[in-house]
Amino acid sequence: MNTHRSTFRKALVQVTSVAVLAAIVACGGSGNGDDSDPLDISASPTESGGDEALAIEALNLHIDAPAGARVSELLGSQMISGGGLTVSVDEADGTDAETLEQARDRADIFNPTNLSDETLDDGWILTYENTGGMGTNYFVNARRTIDGTSYMCDGTLSSAEQQQRAVEACRSLRR
Repeated sequence: MNTHRSTFRKALVQVTSVAVLAAIVACGGSGNGDDSDPLDISASPTESGGDEALAIEALNLHIDAPAGARVSELLGSQMISGGGLTVSVDEADGTDAETLEQARDRADIFNPTNLSDETLDDGWILTYENTGGMGTNYFVNARRTIDGTSYMCDGTLSSAEQQQRAVEACRSLRR
C-alpha cells in the first residue's frame, strides 16, 4: 500500500474537500429530505444520532463518527464523511508537519484567525479559521502517533460546529 502523499496531492485533497462541501451546501444537502444521508455533512451532531466506532480498514484504525458516516478513498487518503463530519486520515509522511510549531508556521499561508492548539499524549491538534472568497473556512490539522505509526487527520470545514466535530473525531483515532 502506497501512502506517500506529495504536497500537491494533499493540497488537491483539501481543495476537493472544500469544493464538495461547497457544492453540497449550495445544493441544500441531498435534496431528498432524508436526514440520515451519509453525504449530508451539513447535519448537526445532534441530528446525527450519536457517535459509533467506524473502521478505517485501509489504515487498520477506528474513529468515532456519527451513525451513517462512511469511509471512502479520495486521492489516496481515507475520507470520513456524514452527519456533520468530514475529515481525511492518512499515514503521515515527510511532507507533513512533525511538530505543532511546524504546523503553526504552515498555517501562516492562510492568514489564520482564532488559532488554537492542543497537545495530546501522542501528538497535537491545531485549529484555525480563514476568510476568503468562499466565506469562512474552519481548519483542523492533527497528528497522532498510534502504535509507532504517525497519522494525519485533517479537515477544511464550513462551520465552527463541524470543526469541533472534526476535532473530536481526530482525538478518537485508535486501533
